[in-house]
Amino acid sequence: MVDLSLSRMNERYATALRLRLIEDRDREECAALLGIKVGTFDVLLHRACKAFKKVYPP
Repeated sequence: MVDLSLSRMNERYATALRLRLIEDRDREECAALLGIKVGTFDVLLHRACKAFKKVYPP
C-alpha cells in the first residue's frame, strides 16, 4: 500500500519520503542528494508527509 500511495504522489515528495523514512538516510544526506539546503529539505519533507496523508487509504 505504501508503494502504491507513493506512486500517486508528486515525484519530488515521494523521493523525499523514500530517502528519509524508508532508506533511513539523515537529513543532510537527503538534502545533498536532492541538491537543496537542509532547511529546504525539512519543508519539503513536511509537505510530503501532508501529501502522503491525502493519498494513503484509511
